[in-house]
Amino acid sequence: MGPNGVARRGKIVAVFSGPYRQAGATVTITLVNYHRNDNLHTGTRTITNLGSGSWKLEVQNASVTTAAGTHSWVAQRQYTRTAGLGTRTILDDEYTVTGQASGTNRKNVSYTATIEQPLLKKIQAGCARTFVAGTVRIKTAKEKELLLNYDPTGTQACDNFASITINGATRTIRVGRGL
Repeated sequence: MGPNGVARRGKIVAVFSGPYRQAGATVTITLVNYHRNDNLHTGTRTITNLGSGSWKLEVQNASVTTAAGTHSWVAQRQYTRTAGLGTRTILDDEYTVTGQASGTNRKNVSYTATIEQPLLKKIQAGCARTFVAGTVRIKTAKEKELLLNYDPTGTQACDNFASITINGATRTIRVGRGL
């Protein structure tokens, strides 16, 4: 039991192909009989160092099984450092994220999620827990579609506001925690 009241059990196994900071090195992370609050989590993540502070993440055979059903997915994302590489602090680092995911939710509805405009992450006070720009489009097999926009004002502000558009109707939401 963790200090936040979350019970965990099982193993998280990480296998490194070489020094983590070396370009081309990989770490493969596998969940073995891993439970969070009695929900079974499975899957393998492979992180590949691309050099210059950038990396690629591939998720295979991921799932969360709960009493309400099983959500399963695969994903591929690339994190590219666009600022802050040559400094000693992380507080000026910026990353763009591209990629996609697909899966089946716990109600057995398949979906795809595609980053259409690269997500922008700024590592600075007020920004680190959410993105400041970029869009993600989610489409389901039931022909429903959602567009998530992390920069509805076009200012790349360090806030936790985003907009979602469903069937032509747009509303502003708050994302992240503790912002």
